[in-house]
Amino acid sequence: MVREKAVKFIDRKVELNALDDFFKSREAALLVLYGRRRVGKTALLNHWLTQRRISRSLFWTATTSGADYQLGEFSRELRRLDPRPSPPSDDFTFRDWDEALTYLGQVAAQSSGPVVCVIDEFTNLLLSNTALASILQRVWDHKLSNIPQLRLVLTGSLMGLMASSALDANAPLYGRATSVLKLRPLAFGCLRELFPRWSPVERVAVYSICGGIPAYLRLFADSPRFPSGLETCLKPGSLLLTDTALVLHSTDRLREPYNYESILSAIASGFHTWSDIAKIARVPQDSLGFYIKNLQALDLVERRDPVLSRPTPSAGHSGRYYIRDHFFRFYYRFVQRHLAAIELGDLKQVLTTLQKGQSIQLDVVAVSQRRKQLFIGEAKWGAGKVHRDVWTDLLARSQKVIPQYLDEGWTVRYGLFARDGFTDAVEQAAQVSEGVLVDLPQLEDGLVGAAARAPKTSIQLELGTAPYG
Repeated sequence: MVREKAVKFIDRKVELNALDDFFKSREAALLVLYGRRRVGKTALLNHWLTQRRISRSLFWTATTSGADYQLGEFSRELRRLDPRPSPPSDDFTFRDWDEALTYLGQVAAQSSGPVVCVIDEFTNLLLSNTALASILQRVWDHKLSNIPQLRLVLTGSLMGLMASSALDANAPLYGRATSVLKLRPLAFGCLRELFPRWSPVERVAVYSICGGIPAYLRLFADSPRFPSGLETCLKPGSLLLTDTALVLHSTDRLREPYNYESILSAIASGFHTWSDIAKIARVPQDSLGFYIKNLQALDLVERRDPVLSRPTPSAGHSGRYYIRDHFFRFYYRFVQRHLAAIELGDLKQVLTTLQKGQSIQLDVVAVSQRRKQLFIGEAKWGAGKVHRDVWTDLLARSQKVIPQYLDEGWTVRYGLFARDGFTDAVEQAAQVSEGVLVDLPQLEDGLVGAAARAPKTSIQLELGTAPYG
Protein backbone atom coordinates (compact mmCIF):
# COMPACT_ATOMS: atom_id res chain seq x y z
CA MET A 1 0.00 0.00 0.00
CA VAL A 2 1.41 3.37 -1.08
CA ARG A 3 1.26 5.96 1.66
CA GLU A 4 0.57 9.59 0.83
CA LYS A 5 3.30 12.05 1.57
CA ALA A 6 2.18 14.44 4.28
CA VAL A 7 2.28 18.13 3.43
CA LYS A 8 4.48 20.11 5.77
CA PHE A 9 2.31 21.66 8.47
CA ILE A 10 2.46 25.44 8.06
CA ASP A 11 0.57 28.54 9.13
CA ARG A 12 -2.63 28.05 11.20
CA LYS A 13 -1.23 30.37 13.87
CA VAL A 14 -4.62 31.88 14.65
CA GLU A 15 -6.28 28.49 14.95
CA LEU A 16 -3.50 27.06 17.12
CA ASN A 17 -3.70 30.06 19.42
CA ALA A 18 -7.46 29.59 19.66
CA LEU A 19 -6.96 25.94 20.57
CA ASP A 20 -4.44 26.96 23.23
CA ASP A 21 -6.93 29.41 24.73
CA PHE A 22 -9.59 26.72 24.63
CA PHE A 23 -7.29 24.32 26.49
CA LYS A 24 -6.38 26.93 29.14
CA SER A 25 -9.99 27.62 30.07
CA ARG A 26 -10.73 27.45 33.79
CA GLU A 27 -14.15 25.94 33.09
CA ALA A 28 -15.51 23.14 30.96
CA ALA A 29 -15.12 24.07 27.32
CA LEU A 30 -16.82 22.93 24.10
CA LEU A 31 -15.23 23.77 20.75
CA VAL A 32 -16.90 23.36 17.35
CA LEU A 33 -14.46 23.13 14.43
CA TYR A 34 -15.98 22.99 10.98
CA GLY A 35 -15.01 23.52 7.37
CA ARG A 36 -14.89 22.10 3.88
CA ARG A 37 -13.81 18.51 3.29
CA ARG A 38 -10.03 18.16 2.86
CA VAL A 39 -9.29 21.53 4.45
CA GLY A 40 -7.22 19.99 7.25
CA LYS A 41 -9.37 19.84 10.38
CA THR A 42 -8.03 16.46 11.49
CA ALA A 43 -4.43 17.44 10.70
CA LEU A 44 -4.80 20.67 12.71
CA LEU A 45 -6.04 18.86 15.81
CA ASN A 46 -3.47 16.08 15.55
CA HIS A 47 -0.69 18.64 15.17
CA TRP A 48 -1.95 20.61 18.15
CA LEU A 49 -2.24 17.57 20.40
CA THR A 50 1.23 16.36 19.39
CA GLN A 51 3.07 19.68 19.53
CA ARG A 52 1.49 20.68 22.84
CA ARG A 53 2.15 17.17 24.20
CA ILE A 54 -1.38 16.78 25.48
CA SER A 55 -1.32 13.23 26.80
CA ARG A 56 -4.74 13.07 28.44
CA SER A 57 -6.72 13.02 25.23
CA LEU A 58 -9.07 10.87 23.20
CA PHE A 59 -9.22 11.35 19.43
CA TRP A 60 -12.04 9.35 17.89
CA THR A 61 -13.29 9.65 14.32
CA ALA A 62 -16.91 8.81 13.53
CA THR A 63 -17.65 6.91 10.33
CA THR A 64 -20.78 6.22 8.34
CA SER A 65 -21.35 2.88 10.08
CA GLY A 66 -24.54 2.06 11.98
CA ALA A 67 -25.44 3.78 15.25
CA ASP A 68 -24.89 0.76 17.52
CA TYR A 69 -21.52 -0.04 15.93
CA GLN A 70 -20.27 3.51 16.42
CA LEU A 71 -21.43 3.61 20.03
CA GLY A 72 -19.44 0.43 20.67
CA GLU A 73 -16.32 1.83 18.99
CA PHE A 74 -16.50 5.04 21.02
CA SER A 75 -17.25 3.12 24.22
CA ARG A 76 -14.09 1.00 23.95
CA GLU A 77 -11.89 3.98 23.12
CA LEU A 78 -13.33 5.91 26.04
CA ARG A 79 -12.72 3.04 28.46
CA ARG A 80 -9.07 2.93 27.35
CA LEU A 81 -8.77 6.60 28.33
CA ASP A 82 -9.66 5.68 31.91
CA PRO A 83 -6.61 4.12 33.62
CA ARG A 84 -8.63 2.74 36.55
CA PRO A 85 -10.53 -0.31 35.20
CA SER A 86 -9.07 -3.20 33.24
CA PRO A 87 -9.01 -2.90 29.42
CA PRO A 88 -12.48 -3.33 27.88
CA SER A 89 -13.50 -6.53 26.13
CA ASP A 90 -13.84 -6.53 22.36
CA ASP A 91 -17.62 -6.39 22.60
CA PHE A 92 -17.91 -3.84 25.40
CA THR A 93 -20.34 -0.99 24.86
CA PHE A 94 -22.27 1.46 26.98
CA ARG A 95 -26.04 1.13 26.90
CA ASP A 96 -26.54 4.43 25.11
CA TRP A 97 -24.85 7.77 24.37
CA ASP A 98 -26.20 9.31 27.54
CA GLU A 99 -24.29 6.75 29.59
CA ALA A 100 -21.15 7.08 27.44
CA LEU A 101 -21.04 10.86 27.70
CA THR A 102 -21.72 10.73 31.43
CA TYR A 103 -18.78 8.34 31.79
CA LEU A 104 -16.61 10.79 29.83
CA GLY A 105 -17.42 13.43 32.41
CA GLN A 106 -16.52 11.06 35.23
CA VAL A 107 -13.12 10.31 33.66
CA ALA A 108 -12.41 14.04 33.27
CA ALA A 109 -13.53 14.79 36.82
CA GLN A 110 -10.97 12.31 38.19
CA SER A 111 -8.09 13.99 36.33
CA SER A 112 -5.77 16.54 37.90
CA GLY A 113 -5.57 18.47 34.63
CA PRO A 114 -7.51 19.08 31.42
CA VAL A 115 -8.80 16.08 29.46
CA VAL A 116 -9.38 16.60 25.73
CA CYS A 117 -11.98 14.52 23.89
CA VAL A 118 -12.16 15.00 20.11
CA ILE A 119 -15.13 13.55 18.25
CA ASP A 120 -13.95 13.97 14.67
CA GLU A 121 -16.61 14.10 11.93
CA PHE A 122 -19.35 14.46 14.50
CA THR A 123 -21.79 14.95 11.63
CA ASN A 124 -21.33 11.29 10.63
CA LEU A 125 -22.80 10.37 14.01
CA LEU A 126 -25.78 12.61 13.37
CA LEU A 127 -26.49 10.79 10.13
CA SER A 128 -27.00 7.54 12.03
CA ASN A 129 -28.52 9.05 15.19
CA THR A 130 -30.41 12.28 14.58
CA ALA A 131 -31.21 12.64 18.29
CA LEU A 132 -27.57 12.75 19.34
CA ALA A 133 -27.28 16.55 19.26
CA SER A 134 -30.20 16.83 21.68
CA ILE A 135 -28.77 14.10 23.88
CA LEU A 136 -25.41 15.87 24.03
CA GLN A 137 -27.13 19.17 24.78
CA ARG A 138 -28.96 17.66 27.74
CA VAL A 139 -25.88 15.91 29.14
CA TRP A 140 -23.77 19.02 28.63
CA ASP A 141 -26.25 21.28 30.39
CA HIS A 142 -26.78 19.03 33.40
CA LYS A 143 -23.42 17.28 33.82
CA LEU A 144 -20.48 18.01 31.53
CA SER A 145 -20.56 21.81 31.76
CA ASN A 146 -19.91 21.49 35.51
CA ILE A 147 -16.62 19.60 35.07
CA PRO A 148 -13.82 22.17 34.68
CA GLN A 149 -11.28 19.61 33.44
CA LEU A 150 -13.30 18.65 30.36
CA ARG A 151 -12.39 19.93 26.89
CA LEU A 152 -14.78 18.56 24.25
CA VAL A 153 -14.13 19.14 20.52
CA LEU A 154 -16.66 18.43 17.77
CA THR A 155 -15.63 18.62 14.11
CA GLY A 156 -17.68 18.31 10.96
CA SER A 157 -17.56 18.62 7.18
CA LEU A 158 -21.29 18.29 6.49
CA MET A 159 -22.12 21.97 6.74
CA GLY A 160 -25.90 21.59 6.83
CA LEU A 161 -25.78 19.21 9.78
CA MET A 162 -23.22 21.35 11.62
CA ALA A 163 -25.51 24.33 11.22
CA SER A 164 -28.69 22.51 12.26
CA SER A 165 -27.03 20.85 15.27
CA ALA A 166 -24.74 23.56 16.63
CA LEU A 167 -24.57 26.82 14.68
CA ASP A 168 -28.12 27.90 13.86
CA ALA A 169 -30.08 29.82 16.48
CA ASN A 170 -32.59 26.99 16.88
CA ALA A 171 -29.95 24.22 16.96
CA PRO A 172 -29.81 21.96 20.07
CA LEU A 173 -26.18 22.89 20.81
CA TYR A 174 -26.52 26.56 19.96
CA GLY A 175 -24.93 28.71 22.65
CA ARG A 176 -23.18 25.76 24.32
CA ALA A 177 -19.94 26.04 22.35
CA THR A 178 -17.39 28.24 24.09
CA SER A 179 -15.40 28.44 20.84
CA VAL A 180 -16.41 28.12 17.18
CA LEU A 181 -13.75 27.90 14.47
CA LYS A 182 -14.29 27.74 10.72
CA LEU A 183 -11.13 26.36 9.17
CA ARG A 184 -10.43 28.04 5.85
CA PRO A 185 -7.99 27.10 3.08
CA LEU A 186 -4.37 28.18 3.34
CA ALA A 187 -3.51 31.56 1.84
CA PHE A 188 -1.38 31.80 -1.31
CA GLY A 189 1.38 33.36 0.77
CA CYS A 190 1.97 29.97 2.40
CA LEU A 191 2.85 28.14 -0.80
CA ARG A 192 6.42 29.36 -1.02
CA GLU A 193 7.17 27.37 2.10
CA LEU A 194 5.45 24.30 0.65
CA PHE A 195 7.13 24.50 -2.77
CA PRO A 196 10.37 26.43 -2.19
CA ARG A 197 12.09 25.15 -5.35
CA TRP A 198 9.25 26.03 -7.68
CA SER A 199 9.03 29.31 -9.57
CA PRO A 200 6.36 31.86 -8.65
CA VAL A 201 4.57 30.98 -11.90
CA GLU A 202 4.36 27.33 -10.83
CA ARG A 203 3.09 28.24 -7.38
CA VAL A 204 0.34 30.34 -8.93
CA ALA A 205 -0.51 27.42 -11.20
CA VAL A 206 -0.83 24.91 -8.36
CA TYR A 207 -2.81 27.39 -6.27
CA SER A 208 -5.21 28.05 -9.12
CA ILE A 209 -5.92 24.31 -9.22
CA CYS A 210 -5.85 23.39 -5.53
CA GLY A 211 -6.56 26.65 -3.80
CA GLY A 212 -5.28 26.32 -0.25
CA ILE A 213 -6.67 22.82 0.34
CA PRO A 214 -3.87 20.73 1.90
CA ALA A 215 -5.20 17.39 0.62
CA TYR A 216 -4.97 18.59 -2.98
CA LEU A 217 -1.60 20.27 -2.50
CA ARG A 218 -0.36 16.94 -1.16
CA LEU A 219 -0.82 15.49 -4.64
CA PHE A 220 1.98 17.73 -5.90
CA ALA A 221 4.29 17.31 -2.89
CA ASP A 222 6.63 14.75 -4.49
CA SER A 223 6.94 16.52 -7.84
CA PRO A 224 10.12 18.45 -8.62
CA ARG A 225 8.20 20.80 -10.93
CA PHE A 226 4.58 21.69 -11.59
CA PRO A 227 4.17 20.02 -15.04
CA SER A 228 5.23 16.60 -13.76
CA GLY A 229 2.94 17.01 -10.76
CA LEU A 230 0.00 17.88 -12.98
CA GLU A 231 0.64 14.84 -15.16
CA THR A 232 0.67 12.59 -12.10
CA CYS A 233 -2.53 14.11 -10.78
CA LEU A 234 -4.39 13.56 -14.06
CA LYS A 235 -3.91 9.80 -14.10
CA PRO A 236 -7.06 7.67 -13.68
CA GLY A 237 -8.07 7.20 -10.06
CA SER A 238 -6.42 10.39 -8.84
CA LEU A 239 -8.18 12.47 -6.20
CA LEU A 240 -8.08 15.31 -8.71
CA LEU A 241 -10.52 13.41 -10.90
CA THR A 242 -12.85 11.96 -8.30
CA ASP A 243 -13.20 14.39 -5.42
CA THR A 244 -15.73 16.84 -6.82
CA ALA A 245 -18.31 14.08 -7.23
CA LEU A 246 -17.46 12.72 -3.78
CA VAL A 247 -17.90 16.13 -2.16
CA LEU A 248 -21.20 16.82 -3.90
CA HIS A 249 -22.68 13.36 -3.40
CA SER A 250 -21.68 13.20 0.26
CA THR A 251 -22.83 16.69 1.20
CA ASP A 252 -25.99 16.51 3.25
CA ARG A 253 -27.22 19.91 2.04
CA LEU A 254 -27.30 18.86 -1.63
CA ARG A 255 -30.14 16.44 -2.22
CA GLU A 256 -29.93 16.54 -6.03
CA PRO A 257 -26.20 16.49 -6.82
CA TYR A 258 -26.70 16.11 -10.56
CA ASN A 259 -28.49 19.45 -10.81
CA TYR A 260 -25.67 21.06 -8.88
CA GLU A 261 -23.12 19.54 -11.24
CA SER A 262 -25.02 20.96 -14.22
CA ILE A 263 -25.04 24.41 -12.65
CA LEU A 264 -21.32 24.27 -11.84
CA SER A 265 -20.55 23.11 -15.37
CA ALA A 266 -22.57 26.00 -16.84
CA ILE A 267 -20.80 28.60 -14.70
CA ALA A 268 -17.37 27.11 -15.40
CA SER A 269 -18.12 27.23 -19.13
CA GLY A 270 -18.48 31.00 -18.98
CA PHE A 271 -22.21 31.47 -18.34
CA HIS A 272 -22.51 33.80 -15.35
CA THR A 273 -25.91 35.50 -15.55
CA TRP A 274 -29.01 34.07 -13.93
CA SER A 275 -30.85 33.41 -17.17
CA ASP A 276 -27.85 31.88 -18.95
CA ILE A 277 -27.05 29.54 -16.04
CA ALA A 278 -30.64 28.34 -15.89
CA LYS A 279 -30.78 27.82 -19.65
CA ILE A 280 -27.50 25.90 -19.98
CA ALA A 281 -28.02 23.84 -16.81
CA ARG A 282 -31.64 23.16 -17.81
CA VAL A 283 -32.94 24.29 -14.43
CA PRO A 284 -36.08 26.47 -14.24
CA GLN A 285 -35.22 30.05 -13.35
CA ASP A 286 -37.68 30.06 -10.45
CA SER A 287 -35.88 26.99 -9.01
CA LEU A 288 -32.32 28.18 -9.61
CA GLY A 289 -32.23 30.29 -6.45
CA PHE A 290 -32.57 27.21 -4.24
CA TYR A 291 -29.50 25.59 -5.78
CA ILE A 292 -27.43 28.77 -5.92
CA LYS A 293 -28.14 29.51 -2.25
CA ASN A 294 -26.85 26.09 -1.20
CA LEU A 295 -23.75 26.39 -3.36
CA GLN A 296 -23.04 29.79 -1.81
CA ALA A 297 -23.49 28.36 1.70
CA LEU A 298 -20.83 25.76 0.88
CA ASP A 299 -18.42 28.45 -0.42
CA LEU A 300 -18.49 26.81 -3.85
CA VAL A 301 -20.17 29.70 -5.69
CA GLU A 302 -20.13 33.45 -5.13
CA ARG A 303 -22.10 36.34 -6.52
CA ARG A 304 -20.28 39.42 -7.79
CA ASP A 305 -21.77 42.82 -8.43
CA PRO A 306 -19.94 45.58 -10.36
CA VAL A 307 -17.91 47.51 -7.81
CA LEU A 308 -19.08 50.84 -9.18
CA SER A 309 -22.78 49.94 -9.18
CA ARG A 310 -25.25 50.23 -6.37
CA PRO A 311 -25.69 47.00 -4.42
CA THR A 312 -28.83 45.01 -5.19
CA PRO A 313 -30.70 42.62 -2.90
CA SER A 314 -28.94 39.27 -2.48
CA ALA A 315 -31.94 37.49 -3.94
CA GLY A 316 -31.88 39.60 -7.10
CA HIS A 317 -30.78 38.29 -10.46
CA SER A 318 -28.67 41.21 -11.70
CA GLY A 319 -25.36 39.99 -10.33
CA ARG A 320 -23.03 37.46 -11.92
CA TYR A 321 -22.14 34.12 -10.42
CA TYR A 322 -18.70 32.51 -10.35
CA ILE A 323 -17.21 29.34 -8.92
CA ARG A 324 -15.41 30.40 -5.76
CA ASP A 325 -13.63 27.15 -4.95
CA HIS A 326 -10.41 26.88 -6.97
CA PHE A 327 -10.50 23.12 -7.26
CA PHE A 328 -14.12 22.98 -8.42
CA ARG A 329 -13.47 25.77 -10.91
CA PHE A 330 -10.51 23.91 -12.40
CA TYR A 331 -12.35 20.60 -12.58
CA TYR A 332 -15.52 21.85 -14.23
CA ARG A 333 -13.75 24.24 -16.57
CA PHE A 334 -10.96 21.99 -17.79
CA VAL A 335 -10.98 18.42 -16.49
CA GLN A 336 -14.59 17.33 -16.93
CA ARG A 337 -14.57 17.76 -20.70
CA HIS A 338 -11.41 15.63 -20.99
CA LEU A 339 -12.42 12.73 -18.76
CA ALA A 340 -12.78 10.31 -21.69
CA ALA A 341 -9.28 11.08 -22.97
CA ILE A 342 -7.85 10.78 -19.48
CA GLU A 343 -9.44 7.39 -18.95
CA LEU A 344 -7.95 6.25 -22.27
CA GLY A 345 -4.52 7.41 -21.15
CA ASP A 346 -4.21 10.23 -23.70
CA LEU A 347 -2.63 12.63 -21.21
CA LYS A 348 -0.30 14.30 -23.71
CA GLN A 349 -3.13 15.96 -25.61
CA VAL A 350 -4.93 16.91 -22.40
CA LEU A 351 -1.81 18.50 -20.91
CA THR A 352 -1.15 20.42 -24.12
CA THR A 353 -4.68 21.80 -24.06
CA LEU A 354 -4.41 22.81 -20.41
CA GLN A 355 -1.05 24.54 -20.74
CA LYS A 356 -1.56 26.53 -23.92
CA GLY A 357 -3.66 29.57 -24.53
CA GLN A 358 -4.00 30.49 -20.87
CA SER A 359 -3.66 34.20 -21.38
CA ILE A 360 -5.81 35.48 -18.54
CA GLN A 361 -6.68 39.15 -18.18
CA LEU A 362 -8.32 40.49 -15.06
CA ASP A 363 -9.42 44.06 -14.45
CA VAL A 364 -8.92 45.39 -10.96
CA VAL A 365 -11.11 48.12 -9.50
CA ALA A 366 -10.94 49.26 -5.89
CA VAL A 367 -13.02 52.04 -4.37
CA SER A 368 -12.62 53.92 -1.10
CA GLN A 369 -15.83 55.89 -0.55
CA ARG A 370 -14.49 57.49 2.62
CA ARG A 371 -11.29 58.80 1.02
CA LYS A 372 -12.86 59.33 -2.41
CA GLN A 373 -10.14 57.31 -4.06
CA LEU A 374 -10.47 55.06 -7.08
CA PHE A 375 -7.89 52.49 -8.22
CA ILE A 376 -8.17 50.99 -11.70
CA GLY A 377 -5.80 48.28 -12.81
CA GLU A 378 -5.31 45.39 -15.17
CA ALA A 379 -3.61 42.03 -14.77
CA LYS A 380 -1.74 40.31 -17.61
CA TRP A 381 -0.71 36.67 -17.44
CA GLY A 382 0.78 36.29 -20.89
CA ALA A 383 4.46 35.47 -21.28
CA GLY A 384 6.80 38.39 -21.98
CA LYS A 385 6.99 41.93 -20.70
CA VAL A 386 3.96 44.19 -20.95
CA HIS A 387 4.30 46.96 -23.53
CA ARG A 388 3.31 50.60 -23.32
CA ASP A 389 0.19 50.18 -25.45
CA VAL A 390 -1.36 48.19 -22.59
CA TRP A 391 -0.88 51.16 -20.26
CA THR A 392 -2.26 53.58 -22.85
CA ASP A 393 -5.28 51.35 -23.46
CA LEU A 394 -5.97 51.08 -19.73
CA LEU A 395 -6.10 54.85 -19.36
CA ALA A 396 -8.34 55.23 -22.41
CA ARG A 397 -10.85 52.57 -21.37
CA SER A 398 -11.02 53.84 -17.80
CA GLN A 399 -12.44 57.15 -19.00
CA LYS A 400 -15.75 55.37 -19.51
CA VAL A 401 -16.21 54.86 -15.77
CA ILE A 402 -14.38 57.63 -13.94
CA PRO A 403 -15.95 60.94 -15.08
CA GLN A 404 -18.77 60.65 -12.54
CA TYR A 405 -16.16 60.49 -9.78
CA LEU A 406 -13.74 63.11 -11.06
CA ASP A 407 -16.48 65.73 -10.96
CA GLU A 408 -16.96 65.08 -7.26
CA GLY A 409 -13.36 65.55 -6.16
CA TRP A 410 -12.22 61.95 -6.52
CA THR A 411 -8.61 60.97 -7.15
CA VAL A 412 -7.74 58.11 -9.47
CA ARG A 413 -4.66 55.90 -9.60
CA TYR A 414 -3.78 53.27 -12.15
CA GLY A 415 -1.87 50.05 -11.98
CA LEU A 416 -0.72 47.05 -13.97
CA PHE A 417 0.01 43.56 -12.72
CA ALA A 418 2.16 41.36 -14.96
CA ARG A 419 3.65 37.91 -14.76
CA ASP A 420 6.94 38.79 -16.50
CA GLY A 421 7.33 42.50 -15.76
CA PHE A 422 7.25 45.61 -17.94
CA THR A 423 9.20 47.38 -20.68
CA ASP A 424 11.12 50.55 -19.91
CA ALA A 425 8.49 52.57 -21.76
CA VAL A 426 5.75 51.33 -19.47
CA GLU A 427 7.82 52.08 -16.38
CA GLN A 428 8.47 55.63 -17.59
CA ALA A 429 4.79 56.22 -18.38
CA ALA A 430 3.69 54.86 -15.03
CA GLN A 431 6.21 57.01 -13.20
CA VAL A 432 4.84 60.14 -14.87
CA SER A 433 1.28 59.20 -13.86
CA GLU A 434 2.30 57.99 -10.39
CA GLY A 435 0.98 54.59 -11.41
CA VAL A 436 1.61 51.23 -9.77
CA LEU A 437 3.46 48.40 -11.52
CA VAL A 438 3.62 45.00 -9.85
CA ASP A 439 5.24 41.89 -11.30
CA LEU A 440 4.66 38.37 -10.03
CA PRO A 441 7.69 38.13 -7.69
CA GLN A 442 6.68 41.42 -6.07
CA LEU A 443 3.10 40.26 -5.68
CA GLU A 444 4.20 36.99 -4.12
CA ASP A 445 6.56 38.79 -1.73
CA GLY A 446 3.71 41.01 -0.63
CA LEU A 447 1.34 38.11 -0.04
CA VAL A 448 3.96 36.11 1.85
CA GLY A 449 4.72 39.12 4.03
CA ALA A 450 1.06 39.87 4.61
CA ALA A 451 0.40 36.28 5.65
CA ALA A 452 3.24 36.47 8.15
CA ARG A 453 2.30 39.87 9.58
CA ALA A 454 -1.45 39.46 9.76
CA PRO A 455 -2.44 35.80 10.03
CA LYS A 456 -6.02 36.76 10.84
CA THR A 457 -6.46 38.16 7.35
CA SER A 458 -7.69 35.76 4.69
CA ILE A 459 -5.67 36.50 1.56
CA GLN A 460 -7.20 35.01 -1.56
CA LEU A 461 -5.55 35.12 -4.96
CA GLU A 462 -8.26 35.01 -7.62
CA LEU A 463 -6.29 34.40 -10.79
CA GLY A 464 -8.70 32.32 -12.81
CA THR A 465 -7.85 28.70 -13.38
CA ALA A 466 -4.62 26.89 -14.22
CA PRO A 467 -2.81 29.93 -15.66
CA TYR A 468 0.29 28.00 -16.67
CA GLY A 469 2.21 28.02 -19.90
